Amino acid sequence: MSDTSLNIKKEQLIKEINYHDQLYWEKNSPEISDENYDNLVKQLRDIDPHHKLVEKINTPKLKNSKKIKHETPMLSLDKAYTTNELLEWCKKRARDENEKFLIEPKLDGWAAKYINKKLITRGDGFIGDDITSKIPLIAVKSLNYEGPLKDYNECMIGEILLSNHMFNTLNTNYKTSRSALQGILGRDNLLYDFECLDFISYDYISKNTMQFELKQFDEIDWEQAFDYFKKLDWAVDGIVIKLKDKKYSESLGCTGHHPRGQIALKSENPKGYSIVKNIEFFVGKGNTITPVAIVEPVEILGHTIQKASLHNYKELKRLDVHIGDTVTIERCGEIIPQIKKCEPGKDRKKVIIENCPVCNSDVKEEGFFLYCINKNCPGSLSKRLADSCKRIGIENIGPAIVDNLVDLGIKYFYEIFEMDKQFISKISNFKQKSIDNLYNEIQKIKTNPIEDWKILASLNISNIGRSMSKKLLKKNDIYELINMELGQLENLENIGPERSILLYEGLRNNDNLDYFLDNFEIVDSKNDEKEIKICFTGKMDKPRSYYQNLAESKGLTFVKTITKDLNVLVAADVNSNSLKLIKAKKLGIKIISTDQFLKI
Repeated sequence: MSDTSLNIKKEQLIKEINYHDQLYWEKNSPEISDENYDNLVKQLRDIDPHHKLVEKINTPKLKNSKKIKHETPMLSLDKAYTTNELLEWCKKRARDENEKFLIEPKLDGWAAKYINKKLITRGDGFIGDDITSKIPLIAVKSLNYEGPLKDYNECMIGEILLSNHMFNTLNTNYKTSRSALQGILGRDNLLYDFECLDFISYDYISKNTMQFELKQFDEIDWEQAFDYFKKLDWAVDGIVIKLKDKKYSESLGCTGHHPRGQIALKSENPKGYSIVKNIEFFVGKGNTITPVAIVEPVEILGHTIQKASLHNYKELKRLDVHIGDTVTIERCGEIIPQIKKCEPGKDRKKVIIENCPVCNSDVKEEGFFLYCINKNCPGSLSKRLADSCKRIGIENIGPAIVDNLVDLGIKYFYEIFEMDKQFISKISNFKQKSIDNLYNEIQKIKTNPIEDWKILASLNISNIGRSMSKKLLKKNDIYELINMELGQLENLENIGPERSILLYEGLRNNDNLDYFLDNFEIVDSKNDEKEIKICFTGKMDKPRSYYQNLAESKGLTFVKTITKDLNVLVAADVNSNSLKLIKAKKLGIKIISTDQFLKI
């Protein structure tokens, strides 16, 4: 491969690794399995062994936490996904066939260190987050002590976890104990007033140990080993294999990422097998064309799966998925179904896409993605218009109506505000009441003062949503923003080089923005620090995102946690004994029902 090709591949790998890091560690919403992620890192290592992403130790992101440097680095573990990979590692480390290895459970928690009465997360291995404030929530399990962490006076390194029985007892809204742990530790304030978490020392974990010699490797039932450790009361996502001779293990030293004397064998995600019935393509806001496999129904962990993600066009080609193939489907993180492997079927049919599935324009392949070359593609346009309507506060226009408007010739967001009743009457299945409601809603928005951040958010500039629009216009009014040069935008807080380019281009020669500036009375958000925070709890009639979007469209700030500065808690059942309600009552926060919220 030429140097140019290697550099292109390297940049693509860096882009994809950073993308998946953000999804997993910041948004708690992974798209691919750990194995597929580690394969990306391995490919980057082959090209650039010393790149910072190869040696990077990832960790959950905590806001507003104090950073503390570790005196001794807290490293991660190297990983293997097959017993063949593990055997090669054992052979490389063994001095002879009698070399002894230990097998221990790999607990799926937060690695942390307790020293001088401070509790510090592993962080990037060199600098961690100070979570000393969470000590009242934590009990210790070590070889020489079991009890509250606040009463423990020694140093300790281990894993912070939420046990399975405690996870079931707390009855949170989180899908897994791992995500609940992240939610509890990521809060600004303490959610509970008792020790609901365990801090387990690595020595204590080592009590649950198996042993083998290299010559016995083929005799080990690895599935049985996984099953044995999964009976523990904590989340287990693999097993750790380490040299028994600790002195020899330490003599091997470490890389910048992991010790050489131990490795993790990762357990597999829950999986099922099905046959591909079809592959459908969808056009996103950025004109990206995304493949989704339609499969024969298969049940995985009690969920019936009929669609599976292929993420992007590159993944479709890499797996070589055809209609009629048998595919292995995994629930990544027990939530997102994705295709992991593909076995050719007898009468397989190749999937060919030469034109956009919506507008029939030509398509182009670029990096990981496939794009429609038509900048005005109705598929992309519909999604952009639907988002704009939602962001500016038009509630009576959903995706189906937007599709219809695009068919009727609407190309720009501002044209929606120019629709009269005669034009609205052309929308399919619209009767007089619907016509009047939509027209009146548009006129209400058009004739009343509107916050400048809503206008900026509705322009659908990539990476400039509601929250970012509010931040940008707290210190600069929209006219100042428009007149800024690229360098000035780049220096704004939370912007950076890439986002500044998107913002700079998005604000110039923008027909929608020109229309709003000419026809709307705009409320300046500059220096307006007043903010109304709202939170939701309980199972509601519609998806939580519906209520969140509605609140934000009205200028409220949606938050996930109960803190003293919360203004309103909306509860599906105001009489329930949920932890959020209990805490809100203690703090004197206003509590209203879903119906009351909708009426407001």
